[in-house]
Amino acid sequence: MSLFGTLNTSYTGLQASQLSTDTIGNNIANAENENYTRQRVDLESKFALNVKGGQVGTGVEASQIIRIHDEFTFRRYVDSSADLEFNQMEQKVLVELSEYFPDVDEAGLERDLVKFFDSWQKLASNPADDAQKIAVAASANQLSLDINNIQNKMETTQSSIDDMLKINIEEVNRLAKNISEINREIARVEAQPYRHANTLRDERDKLEIALSKLIDPTITKTGSKTAMDIDTNIADFSEEYGILVGGFQIVDGVSFHPLKTEKAENSGKGYTSVYFQKSDHSLVDVSKGITGGKIGAMLDLRGKSFSSVTGDAEDGKIQKYKDMLDSLSLGIIQATNTIYAVNSDKEMVSSQIGNTVALNVEERKYAISQIPNDKVDIEVSPGYMKLSTYDINGRFVEDIKVDIDPTVMGLDAIIDKINDTFKGKNIDAKAILEQGTMKILPGEMHSGDKVGAVLIKEDTSLVVEALGITGYKGLDVVDDVDIPFNIENGSFNINVYNEVGEVLATREIIINKNVENPLYSTLNGIVAQINMKNIDDNEDNYFNNDVDDLVYANFSGNKLKIVTKDSNSDIQFNITDKGSGFAGAVGLHKFLDGDSASTIKLKTEFKNDASKINAYGKAVLGDNEVANMMQQLQYDQINFYDKNGKQIANESIMGQYRYTAGTLSADTHSVKLQLESSQALFKSVEKQQQSISSVSIDEELANLIKYQTGYGANAKVLSTVQTMLDSLLGIKQ
Repeated sequence: MSLFGTLNTSYTGLQASQLSTDTIGNNIANAENENYTRQRVDLESKFALNVKGGQVGTGVEASQIIRIHDEFTFRRYVDSSADLEFNQMEQKVLVELSEYFPDVDEAGLERDLVKFFDSWQKLASNPADDAQKIAVAASANQLSLDINNIQNKMETTQSSIDDMLKINIEEVNRLAKNISEINREIARVEAQPYRHANTLRDERDKLEIALSKLIDPTITKTGSKTAMDIDTNIADFSEEYGILVGGFQIVDGVSFHPLKTEKAENSGKGYTSVYFQKSDHSLVDVSKGITGGKIGAMLDLRGKSFSSVTGDAEDGKIQKYKDMLDSLSLGIIQATNTIYAVNSDKEMVSSQIGNTVALNVEERKYAISQIPNDKVDIEVSPGYMKLSTYDINGRFVEDIKVDIDPTVMGLDAIIDKINDTFKGKNIDAKAILEQGTMKILPGEMHSGDKVGAVLIKEDTSLVVEALGITGYKGLDVVDDVDIPFNIENGSFNINVYNEVGEVLATREIIINKNVENPLYSTLNGIVAQINMKNIDDNEDNYFNNDVDDLVYANFSGNKLKIVTKDSNSDIQFNITDKGSGFAGAVGLHKFLDGDSASTIKLKTEFKNDASKINAYGKAVLGDNEVANMMQQLQYDQINFYDKNGKQIANESIMGQYRYTAGTLSADTHSVKLQLESSQALFKSVEKQQQSISSVSIDEELANLIKYQTGYGANAKVLSTVQTMLDSLLGIKQ
């Protein structure tokens, strides 16, 4: 090789050492940049010259500058970041919720419950003391307000999470769009051989981490190549790139498809769901497919699907605690009201049962004539009515079927046909129209079998529903809704007292929701049992001093009402439960209003005038039966129901409260353990990621010394060649 060849070889060494030194300098400058991936120069020997005796190299060249990146380790790092963010978000919210159930002596629902029961205990000691009645009202009011407050706070937390969801989805779209734009730049730069968009890839990695912390998407990189022959993991040069959320691709190479937040289906409170917007602008709900990152935690906490009936979330941790508090509150309301119905009075009226709903005019089939002017047109079908008849002792006699064809029958004709059917069966009953509602009563129409009650068992013609315009089939139709309350199979007694507290009559009312007998499985049947004549309650063979002679029950205007027949007498009655929970379920003669944690409150009458609270069962001086039962309630096992009416527990009120608070506490502790685990995993993976891609000052300084030494050696060769050339030129002169 000539001196000039040697000169060129050393020059390439100088260039390679200089480029390597510059790269090391860049690495050191970015040592504190956590989003920077260290780089190194990939050096290759240049072609060799064939000379006598072998080959002689012609120097070195830098083929490319590569970033030290292990895609497998990086993916683990990204996934662990998403898990950490998920658990951090959940813990933050659950810790906040836990603070709504303080476990301290002077605050919290447990203390409220203790004060409530203590106030009744004190009233039992002096049942006529108005001061103690004020204390009962105050404790009940405080308990209700604190339950309302906790539920409202959880509702507010749910709403704030929903607001955060919208903001974070906007950030997801921004990040995804930036990634698609970076992909376009990467493709442009790397279209040239041996050109790697290292800085752009660092920026994309940074956005991938930020995106995964928010929503934990599935990121796909296919067609991967490597710059290393030995370690094939150290590269992420890819030909295809995609980001999927909930199974839909929001980034496809250089294309971006946004996510949108719109009102969730069935959400009564206007909560949003996350939708993927397809190319035709149609929306697909992807909320259920989002399970990680901060947004995944938000959806897991707030809920992803909503009930078409209640409008509330059907899932979600916050909704679970709200539902548990609703169940606790409903249990308190019904148990308290069941006991307060033991307080005797002249009149008892239930809460509103069902909703008055006018039928859709556009969906009507046939309109029966002679409907009162204040009624809308109604929907009636050809069909039949099946009527169950009972004798004067309440025993079932037979079912009567009446075929109805409204296409050829008017209202008068329908009523006439029902009455003709009774007559043909020799049944002493009649159908009448009263204020637009058809009623079937024991009649004085003709001589026949004495009838105690006639109840509607089935109505495929919809005549009863149409005339009642209540939309509440369970009041009349057994096989549709039955008794749609948290009522158990059992019974209750109606006890009638004179002015000195002596029992005049007692009648047991049977409830059995499992039988197709409307006498025992419908509200109208319960009314019929109360009003049934010729039942010898006193077993004295005298039929004018029984419950039906002293009180009267009626169901109208969506309320059950029981009153004494002689309002001028001192006769009163009460209801003692025998396992059915009836009075509390329908709110008959209640102490607390409401049916949930949001609506529970002390009855307005007692809030305005606490002296109206009664501690007695029988209205006699010194009786404290109700107060004693109320303070005993804290120890009694009662039924608790979910929002679908399914029994979920048989527990004491205090025990159910502790279970509710304990469930939240246990979930918070569980999330804390998950957070600690994810933090440990994140630190481990982060350390592994840093060992591969982060800058090590010690390593870089060692490489700097190596390349500086190489640079000096090549410079020495150049100096030596220069001396040789000078010597040769001097000899020639």
